[in-house]
Amino acid sequence: MVKKIAIRVDTNEKIATGHVLRCMTVADSLVRMGAETVLVSADEGVVPFARGHEIGVHVLGTDWSDMESETDALIGYLKAENVDAMLVDSYGVSAPYFDRLREAGIRVACMDDLCEEAYPVEAVINYNPAAVFMEYERLYVGSGISLFLGESFIPIRDQFTQVRESLGRGILVTTGGTDSLGAADAIIRSIPEDSDLSIGRRTGGRPGTFDGIHLLAGRYFEPTECILRAIETGPVTLHRDVSDVASVMARCRVAVSSAGSTLYELSAMGIPTITFTIADNQMPNARFFAGILGAEAGPEALGDADAVEMKSGVTSDADASAVRTDCYMPYAGDFRTDREGCLRRVCAFLREAASMSDEELCRRGSRLRSLVDGRGADRIAEILLEVSRR
Repeated sequence: MVKKIAIRVDTNEKIATGHVLRCMTVADSLVRMGAETVLVSADEGVVPFARGHEIGVHVLGTDWSDMESETDALIGYLKAENVDAMLVDSYGVSAPYFDRLREAGIRVACMDDLCEEAYPVEAVINYNPAAVFMEYERLYVGSGISLFLGESFIPIRDQFTQVRESLGRGILVTTGGTDSLGAADAIIRSIPEDSDLSIGRRTGGRPGTFDGIHLLAGRYFEPTECILRAIETGPVTLHRDVSDVASVMARCRVAVSSAGSTLYELSAMGIPTITFTIADNQMPNARFFAGILGAEAGPEALGDADAVEMKSGVTSDADASAVRTDCYMPYAGDFRTDREGCLRRVCAFLREAASMSDEELCRRGSRLRSLVDGRGADRIAEILLEVSRR
C-alpha cells in the first residue's frame, strides 16, 4: 500500500526559506521511495516551492503565528486524507500542539534544533552536527521517543553534491532569507572600504584576487539603496530567489554566511566560509563549525578575537569552551550584539583568503565536503516511512 506523508511547514517574509527548502528535499526523497507526499501550510507561501515537483500542497487558511489554533483544521484534513504520518518543521509548535495530534492518533516526527522542551512525538530529528553534544538524551530519557541527531541527517539537495573542481573568484555573501538586521548592506559596505582587498579592480597592473561579490538572497529580500548602487556600478551581483544556488556558489572562492542551513550547502561545495549569527538557534551551528564544544572555560581559551584566521577558529563568543586549532569555519561573532567586530573579522578573513594558494583552498574545501555525504534527506524519508508503520 502506498504511504501518504504530510509535511507541516511555512515560509513568508518572517520565516526563512531554509525550512521549506529542506522539507522539499525530504519530500522529493519520499516521492522517489514511492510515498504520496503533501506540504501542509497555514497560507500559500509554500505554493511556489512545490511547482515542478510531484508534491501536493494543502493550505489550511490559518494563522502561522498561532499554530495551536490550527489543530482542528489540521487534524480534520489529515484524517480525511488518510495521512499515515507527518513531519513538523516549525519554531511555532509546543507540547500542547503535539499532545492534541497524539490524542487524535496522528503519528508525528519533528525537526527540533533548540532542545528546550520534550515533545510527545514518535521521533525527533536534529541534523546540526552539534546536536550530539546537546541535551537530547537527558531531555528524552525513558520516553521511548527515537532521536536522530547529527550530520548524517543533513537534507542536502542533489545540486550541491555535484562538486565543481574549478575555483571561482567571487565572494559569496548570504545573510538569510529576509536579512531583517541589514547584515548584507553592512558587509557590502565594509569590503570595498578595506584598502587591503582588491575587488574587481586592478592593482599594480594585475587583476584583483576577487572578481566581484555575489549576494545570495531569498524571495522576500529587499535591497537597500547602497546595494542597488553597488549592483549598478558592478562589484555586486544580486541572486534573488534562484533555484540553482550551487551554480552561484561555484563562481565563488570564499563565502560570508549567517550560520543557517546554507553552511551545509557551502560545506558540500567545499567553499571556505566565515560565519556569523543573527538568531539564537544558529549558535550551535556556529560553535560546531568553529570547533567550540565541551565544558565552559574562560576567555583565555578563545585567543585574540581580532585575529580571526581560517586556521585558528578564534571567536568573540566569551562563554565558549575550547577552540580547535583547525576549525571548519571561523566565527565572526553575533551580528546583533557585535556588529562592528563581525565586520572587522570578516575583512580579516577575506584578506587571509586572498593570500592563500589554490592548493590550500582546495585542501580546506575537501575537509568541508567530508561533513556531508548527500544522503541525509533519504535517511529522514526512511524515518518518516518507519513512523508511518508504527
